[in-house]
Amino acid sequence: GPMGSAPELQAFAFGDDPGFPFAPRNEVLLGKSRFCQVKFKSGEKIIEKLIFDKNGKQKLREICKTKMENFASLGADIVIAPCNTFHKIYHDLQDNNSLPMPSIIEAVSNSVLNMGIKNIGLLGTTFTINNRLYHDILENKGVTVTTLSPEQNKDVRGAIQLIKVGNFYDKPTESFISDFFQANPCLKDECNFGNSAYDTIMQAISSLHDKGVSHVILGCTELPLIFDQMSSTYEVQMSFEHLDDQIDDKTVTLLDSTYILAESAVSAIL
Repeated sequence: GPMGSAPELQAFAFGDDPGFPFAPRNEVLLGKSRFCQVKFKSGEKIIEKLIFDKNGKQKLREICKTKMENFASLGADIVIAPCNTFHKIYHDLQDNNSLPMPSIIEAVSNSVLNMGIKNIGLLGTTFTINNRLYHDILENKGVTVTTLSPEQNKDVRGAIQLIKVGNFYDKPTESFISDFFQANPCLKDECNFGNSAYDTIMQAISSLHDKGVSHVILGCTELPLIFDQMSSTYEVQMSFEHLDDQIDDKTVTLLDSTYILAESAVSAIL
């Protein structure tokens, strides 16, 4: 999985045990955790290329089958894939899996349904949103999935890339932006860089609230890293300024796809 994998394992194996040896969630940065090393290249684009390549799905099936066999030989009872984008091919892989692998999309969708939410906001990569990974499940159950405009989704994608390299709270420099697009030219039409990752995501949540939602799925396992929480749901306080200059504080509940998947994995093996 991506950068979110390190806290995923923490939540799955140790919960909130203070003696757990990982770095705190907001310190899982480039080079600062021996359990997590983030590459500058975009892993999502590799997955996307394989999915839409003529023989891509078959290549991924073969790769995943081999990995599953390796995990099984090491004594694993279950496999976790903490990446929403990856689940585009989740059902295509099930027949080839020698180990159970809970679906992050199904686990989060079940949480939405169990909470009785009728209108859910969704943040994630453009790929996850455009391929309707959550829409197809939830809309069939009568739940409206509310998303941002295409331009705002580019802002979120840029924020995700900042989180991947451990920059949560600072604006990206011009040199970073230049280097990033030089290394990832395929993302030039998919990423916007402006504010810090945290400010961008908070603005995105505010925009979804303006569309009438009170609950938002963090549908990318990088996104929960900036909130430094260890729970399936948590609240953020948002301030909204009205035309009469009155400040209105509202609470938005976030659904952490990383932690929800961890809980689903625990339930599957107990």
